[in-house]
Amino acid sequence: MTSKSVILFTALAIIMFLGALSTYIFGLERVFGIEGTATGPFVARVKLETNCEITNDAFAVHNLRTKENTSFRYEEAFVRARAGDQLKLVVHEDFPNFELNSAAVDAQKQLVMSYDCNNSPRLDGIFSSMNEQFGTQPTD
Repeated sequence: MTSKSVILFTALAIIMFLGALSTYIFGLERVFGIEGTATGPFVARVKLETNCEITNDAFAVHNLRTKENTSFRYEEAFVRARAGDQLKLVVHEDFPNFELNSAAVDAQKQLVMSYDCNNSPRLDGIFSSMNEQFGTQPTD
């Protein structure tokens, strides 16, 4: 081999090594854009879908592990989370007269949380209680 070939081969090997090292350091997920494989901390992008007549500012996302609430801005919230965290839709502290019940969901990088104001479990419970009290049976 000539000295030019050795230099070229060495430079190519160094470039490949640096590429592999940067892939390791910065994580395969970020380098290659692989979605849904986060095991460490990540930012969950939560989109809000609701049919409620109240403003979307009345909602927030609550991380059950960290106890942090994150507000929605333009129907999206960006929540710091880890794999295994649970997120729940809650009422923003600025709206104490509004109440909602929602189930916790697993944190993901991309998540859509929805709330149907027309189908309230609390309202269903009130009507069910009234039916039991006054003796009317609900029809199916």
